[in-house]
Amino acid sequence: MTKNTQPESLDLADAFEHDGAEFELAATDGMTTDSAPQGDSAEEPTDDEILPPSDLGDNAHQVVTALLGHQQDLVAELRSVYEQLEQVRQVEYTALESRVQDAEATVSAAPSSSELQELLTLLESVSSSLKEQEERQSGFEQTLREAESAYATQLAERDAGIAAQNARIDQLEIAITAAAESGDSAHDKLEVLAKETESSLLYRMGERVSPAAQQARNALNTIRGRFRR
Repeated sequence: MTKNTQPESLDLADAFEHDGAEFELAATDGMTTDSAPQGDSAEEPTDDEILPPSDLGDNAHQVVTALLGHQQDLVAELRSVYEQLEQVRQVEYTALESRVQDAEATVSAAPSSSELQELLTLLESVSSSLKEQEERQSGFEQTLREAESAYATQLAERDAGIAAQNARIDQLEIAITAAAESGDSAHDKLEVLAKETESSLLYRMGERVSPAAQQARNALNTIRGRFRR
């Protein structure tokens, strides 16, 4: 911190005050000496001589007193100016000191070179790990896309197989229905012939045809039920 010391010019001002006081005393003594009578041996002034004014001592005393007062005013003003300057310097120094302390704190808080090297190593390790994870993620996404494509292909193949099976079932249904209808028709015709001819052989053939047609109907219903589920 800056020490509060008085400027050297103030000492000079004090010296001026002291010298002014001595000068005032000397001027007063001079005026006393000049105004003292010269004795009876002094000659009377002639008309050609120029005499000093009788109030010269008083005027000199007033001038010196005025100068001393003015000098004191100047010294007081100079002291005030220096005090204000010292206050301004104190404020500026305090602000500068605060900035220096803040800068020192910032520098102290900054990591050292070894810490920076450790942070750099850690950053490189994290960056490498992230890169590996990105590569794994990319591979996983590629595998997922391939699996989706394969699954879509399987779904398409399954749909195609189901469509083919449905077409085959329709064909079987038509064939079974036609066979059942044909069996019913043959059974009816055999019954008519058996009645007309009174042949037991035709009756037995009709009894065989009728269960076969019923079995065909049952098989058709079973197939329909399975595919409905």
